[in-house]
Amino acid sequence: MEYIEHIEIRVFYWFNSFAFVSSFIDRFITFQASYFGWIMLVAFFLFLIIPLFKKYRHLARLHSELFIFALTVSLFARFVIKEIITLFYDRLRPFESILYVKQLILVSGGDSFPSGHAIFFFALAMAIAFYYPRISIFFFIGAFSISVARISAGVHWPLDILAGTILGILISVVFHHFFLLWKKKRQILRHRMS
Repeated sequence: MEYIEHIEIRVFYWFNSFAFVSSFIDRFITFQASYFGWIMLVAFFLFLIIPLFKKYRHLARLHSELFIFALTVSLFARFVIKEIITLFYDRLRPFESILYVKQLILVSGGDSFPSGHAIFFFALAMAIAFYYPRISIFFFIGAFSISVARISAGVHWPLDILAGTILGILISVVFHHFFLLWKKKRQILRHRMS
């Protein structure tokens, strides 16, 4: 356990070493860590409203399903699973635990494990992947970028991000499995009733 902790600290310091190098890099890290998620959400919602255009009306039902599925999965991952884990394991953030952390953004202490940003955005990216695999690549890249920036900004440990990534993807996969089972049962019931 000490060995893993030692490696994690070294990895954290490497990512955090990019902070305070230049004002441009600091602004970029801060933007990625704090604001880029909002751009991803706006992009997602703009993509969802494509069926408003006559040419894409045939996608309306699919996009409605994607909206409900992606939002349910992402919010459940962030506000249920992450909060339950935090109740049992309230990990301190790097700036609370070790010296010489270059903190670029202000956040409250604790609640570090798993990363709420990572679990939310990776669950969202995976949910999109079930409907639009190619488009989801951009969301995976965005989720990765936000997550790495939060280490560089000094507010998360690498294992917080790794756990958030794995949990976000896993929760989305499990939800999708049960969602497909539910759809199949619904089709069987409809077929029997007709």
